[in-house]
Order: sequence, then C-alpha cells, then structure tokens
Amino acid sequence: MPHLVMVFGVSTLALSCAPDEAVEPKPECTSFADCSSQEKPFCEPETQKCAPRPVAYQLGWDDGDPSSVDFEMVYNAPGRRVVRGFDFRPDTDELWLTEGQAQYGAVPCNKLNASAETCEPKGGDFVVVYRATTTYDRSDRIRDGNALHFARNPSSLVFSENEFFGTCPESRTANFDDEIEDFAGPTLWSADRSILGVDIGKNGSHMDMLHFTPYCMGLEHEKDNIYWAFNGQKGAIDRYDFKEDHGPGEEDHSDGEILRYIEGTVAREEEVTSQMAMDRDNDYLYIADTGNSRIIRLDIRSGTRGGVMLPNYDFVRVHHEMNGGEYEEIELGGEPMGKPSGLLLHEGLLYVIDHTYSEFRVFTTEGDPVRTLYTDFRPESLGSLVLGPDDRIYFNVPHRGEIYRINHDPHDAP
Repeated sequence: MPHLVMVFGVSTLALSCAPDEAVEPKPECTSFADCSSQEKPFCEPETQKCAPRPVAYQLGWDDGDPSSVDFEMVYNAPGRRVVRGFDFRPDTDELWLTEGQAQYGAVPCNKLNASAETCEPKGGDFVVVYRATTTYDRSDRIRDGNALHFARNPSSLVFSENEFFGTCPESRTANFDDEIEDFAGPTLWSADRSILGVDIGKNGSHMDMLHFTPYCMGLEHEKDNIYWAFNGQKGAIDRYDFKEDHGPGEEDHSDGEILRYIEGTVAREEEVTSQMAMDRDNDYLYIADTGNSRIIRLDIRSGTRGGVMLPNYDFVRVHHEMNGGEYEEIELGGEPMGKPSGLLLHEGLLYVIDHTYSEFRVFTTEGDPVRTLYTDFRPESLGSLVLGPDDRIYFNVPHRGEIYRINHDPHDAP
C-alpha cells in the first residue's frame, strides 16, 4: 500500500511539472457562411473573425475579380435600341430608363427629307421596369407626343424628390438637323402616368424645357426644379432653375433661370454620358469630365453673375455667365484612370465607371483609392450607374441596350 502511494505521489509530481502546451485559438470563421449575423456578416481574412461589411461592399466583398460578384441582367432593349439615361423612381422599385436609336449612320432629319422614317427614331421612349430589384417581369413603354423635340437622343434621366424627372439631349438642336439654331437643352417631366405620354398637342406632355445646352452629356438634380447640365458644346456646366413648371404641353418658359459655369473647362466624349453627383452637405458638384479623363469638383457657391448669354430663345430674365466659378481636379491615386463616365457619391465615397477599361473604381472624395472591381465586359462599353433601393449598383451597357445589377453579397451566392 505505501508503494502505491509513493508511486502515485511521484506520478502526480511529474505531471504537475510538465510545461503547458500553447493552444491555437479556434478561428471564429473561415468563410462568409460562418457569419450569419446581420451586423457582422463578413469573415475578415486577416483576423478570421466576423465583422461588418467591408468599405464599398457594393462592388464585392472579395478581391475585385469579376468572379467575386454576379452581374445579373435586369433589362434588355429590343432590337438595336440604345439605353443611356436611367434612374429609380424615389421610394419605389421602378426603374425608369430612356431608349433611343443608335446614332451611328443615322439619316439626318432635315427639312427637305422630314418623314416618320428619318425623324421619329431620333425621339427617345421612356420605359418603366417594374419590380426591378426582384423579378423585373413587366415593363411599360411610354412615348411622348413630340418625342422628336422633347426627348431627343436622351443622354440622361434623373429623378427629383417631387415626382418630377429631367432628361437632356445629346443633340445640337431639338428641331430639324439642318436648322441653324443650336436649340437644345433639358426637359422637365412628371412621372404621373395620367400626364406623361398623354396626347395633348404639338408640345407633347412635357412640363417645362429650356434651350441653352446643346450636346447635353449629363444631368444632376440639386433641389426643387433645379438641375445641373453638362454642356458638351460649350465645355461648361449649366445650372437650370425651371421655377414653376408651365403645366403639361404648355410653352411659357419665361420664369426660368440659367447660369453658366466654367465654360471651356470640361470636354464631351461623343456617345458617352458624363454623370455628375451632388454633395448637398458641402455644396460641391462632382463631374465626370470624360473628354479630359478626370474627375473635377465644382464649388456651386462660387462665382458672380456676369454677362448675358445669347440668343435668349426662351425669353427668360436670368441667362448669365458666372465669372470666377471655382473648381479643382481630384488627384486620383492607384491605377491610372482612363475616361470616367458613370459617377455616384454614396456615404462619402465616389463610385466611378472607367469607360476606357470597363471597370469600377471607388475613391474617397480626396482621391484615395478604396476598391476596384474588374469586369469581363469589353473595353469602352459601360456607361452610367445608380444605387438601387436594394443597396445594389445598377449600370448600363448603352449600345447593347442592357442594364445589369451587381449582386455583391456572397451569402446570396448559389
């Protein structure tokens, strides 16, 4: 019995003196599937812990390879129709877009050859895609009674918060192509289906229009009935205040106001929309200066009213150049930028489509690179982008008549 006690004691002493072995902590996650929390759905590779979504996650949670997201088609226009302007109607899942004729090789709509075959195709249609964030199984096509003038070759469509939206034409004139007057500019519309597209007369169903921006390449809403337009002819940024709309199909534009900023500064890239993004908190307008391969930022508080712009087609009282408008180029870090086209400001970040390389880039407002998403779309094919109500990026391939969304959440992967 003492022998057993002694052995037991020796054995116990030996065990108590053995060094502790280091135990590796078990990772909290090894894949996104391990993180099911709404607050922390992201498996952080460095720490192997569940974390909030990464910055700019709308372009994917992974390494920027095209396979890290799913590009899902939302709309495909029939025939050879071009889709350029599009936006979500506020507080709905309705995606509104413009459809137009491809301009390459188009027959001019001149006074002497004016016919339905040569002129009508230059007018754009509106298409409403219902349930665009889910099933997108139904759409309606709407054509204005004078689409040739009021919806001419539309480059942009932008909603305001008051159930109105604006469009603008990439055209020198909204009349016959061989007319001398450079008579084109943005149009104001109502999304009310009892108004839009209803045959009212020669002036269609538009709610207002002003004619100081030929070759309009982009449009952005500020507030009320105020829009900013990218003037491709003058290389300027024009501010339009329609004031009170004149009603469906009317023609009194005289209460409108137009101010022109930084003429000769920006440059048009033919057939490529130049989106703009309003920073309402800081009174900046960010501009995709496509033709000059850069992003600039205009201080909309800057400048003083100068000389008048002529001719005054619309008989407005305020139609002035703005002297001393202040802008700056955003020095973009990371890989060299080609030609920016799509532009979105969201939560302090600039989301940019590089049209040259057909890829997506994200920067801080000071130009620091945040994220890149490469794609398999051919170069020089992507156009504009918007953020949907489902927190996903929607973008277009204009000359294929297609709109896609980026499904970014790996939890939703098949």
